[in-house]
Amino acid sequence: MNTNKIIIGICLITLMLVITIPTIAKINESQKEKEYQSLVLKIKEATQKCLREEKCQGNSKIFLEELVAKNYLSIPINPKTKKEMSLNSYVEINNQEYNFIEAEV
Repeated sequence: MNTNKIIIGICLITLMLVITIPTIAKINESQKEKEYQSLVLKIKEATQKCLREEKCQGNSKIFLEELVAKNYLSIPINPKTKKEMSLNSYVEINNQEYNFIEAEV
């Protein structure tokens, strides 16, 4: 009888872990994506400010290297990889639309 209770207990704990671990992983991934999108927005806003103040040059691309050199940003850390983003990443400007393109490190 005690063996059955132990087996049932182990099965319940295993079932809870099987359900809980993937859920936690999804929440973690979702949080990293939100942090990444927030960082991209910050980069776009820095680009807009630099252009508005007429300190950045270029009509279609503004590189992170220029934004960092002119102190509009510090070197961004990608929340997904926990590594610095390449300074060759850039914001592409097309008809007042700003798109961030991340270059490989």
